[in-house]
Amino acid sequence: MIARVLLAALAGLLVAVSHPPVGWAFTAWFGLIPLLLALDGASRKASVGLGYITGLAMMLAGGTFATSFGEGVWLRLIPWIGFAVFEGLFLIPVALLIHRILERRSGWRLLVGVPAVWTLGEALRAWGPFGYPFTTLAGALAEWQFVIQTAEFGGQWMVTALAALVSVSLYLLFVKKDPRPCINGLSVVFVALCWGVSDMGSNPEAYDNPLRVSIVQTGVNHPDQDERAWQAFESMVLKTRTVIESGKPELIVWSESAIPGLPLENAGTQALVRKLTETGDCALLTGAQGLNEEGSPQNLSVMFLADGLVGGTYAKRHLVPFGEWVPGRGILPFLEDYGVVPTDTMPGDQWNVLSQGRVKVGTPICFESAFPGISRAFVRNGANVLAVITNDAWFGSTGLAEEHAAVASLRAVETRRWVIRAGLTGVSGFVDPTGRWADKLPMNVCAGTTELAGLHDNKTIYVRWGDWFLWLCGAVVALAVLPGRRTPDDI
Repeated sequence: MIARVLLAALAGLLVAVSHPPVGWAFTAWFGLIPLLLALDGASRKASVGLGYITGLAMMLAGGTFATSFGEGVWLRLIPWIGFAVFEGLFLIPVALLIHRILERRSGWRLLVGVPAVWTLGEALRAWGPFGYPFTTLAGALAEWQFVIQTAEFGGQWMVTALAALVSVSLYLLFVKKDPRPCINGLSVVFVALCWGVSDMGSNPEAYDNPLRVSIVQTGVNHPDQDERAWQAFESMVLKTRTVIESGKPELIVWSESAIPGLPLENAGTQALVRKLTETGDCALLTGAQGLNEEGSPQNLSVMFLADGLVGGTYAKRHLVPFGEWVPGRGILPFLEDYGVVPTDTMPGDQWNVLSQGRVKVGTPICFESAFPGISRAFVRNGANVLAVITNDAWFGSTGLAEEHAAVASLRAVETRRWVIRAGLTGVSGFVDPTGRWADKLPMNVCAGTTELAGLHDNKTIYVRWGDWFLWLCGAVVALAVLPGRRTPDDI
């Protein structure tokens, strides 16, 4: 039993280290093999514990960002451990279903059933107001552009399934000594990768209808009303003027939290923005704090037009639990020790696309960019380019800032849109419709860059049909776990 426990923990660690800060993306290809070894021949009761151990190990290693909360050893450890303890629960149904498929003793059921189960598990973990969309197989492979091209058909879920398919195929070949389903599984992956390489090589439309865009990041993060925040803002304004002179952009993009205070309520701030946009004859897209009609705070993206007037706003809809709203605030007073927001941010209720002339920008704010359905919603609502505005400074040096940035490649391929990413301290840059970073700014410095980004109106299969691949995975799992007649192909 000890060997099974160690194998289950190893599976979780292999998935975790495929992401930053370790970044061994290749481990995503065989990370599930130890879990299959642990579950094969185990009892159903044991599979519950083994699945939880995999999830716990994966989240303990992949959730170190939670140590950014609070001061002192205990205030840093408690959120980290609590996060892992909760998120690890999602691996229990995954392990139970995989165990059930292993009991069927059919190589073909294993080949298609396990990738489908793992994919559904990742989708379940990302679902709902407490969903956590990171530490996924697709996310680990996001910077391998030739691997992720299938995302335009089935979203990131299809990329996850391909990675899991490799693990199962290798398990069937080397452990079960059954080459037939293995060859078929690896053939599917090979065809998908060849298609990805070919698709990346023929991308003549990337720069069609080009838009000249500049990104400027402040490089430092300070409390919203702190005097140092205004000093950083002034430095960013100076950098923006330089970028306007050299780059002649049609659109400037600033990050989330770029402007301190409440700029839509502050005439002085609006006058400064108007001077910038009128001087450069360009629009400015920025993050800002605002108030709704009831006076409650909202996290906004704002489009200032070339004349300095507000052309539209989008209020963030998928808020970060404990970061922008606090569940159980009134009954959990100890949460104040972790510096939680004193007032809940109110979510928006529409996928507003911000327009300036021919430019129609969908603006996922920070955490929202990790959810494929949100970028899809903007594109279905008319966006011809995506702009992610974010503040990842609170991730510190844990690696989640890089992991968060990497998913921009998945969003680009899923929608076949350029993704403009502006981070307060980074990662800022441009991602083309094949998921390739065309330009990237160094982190933690005040800097700017200009790039041509194409404006596209086409709609991919994923944009049109949404999460159809998850429904297919559900049907495959149902068939894989049903009892059936034994055949000569059973192993």
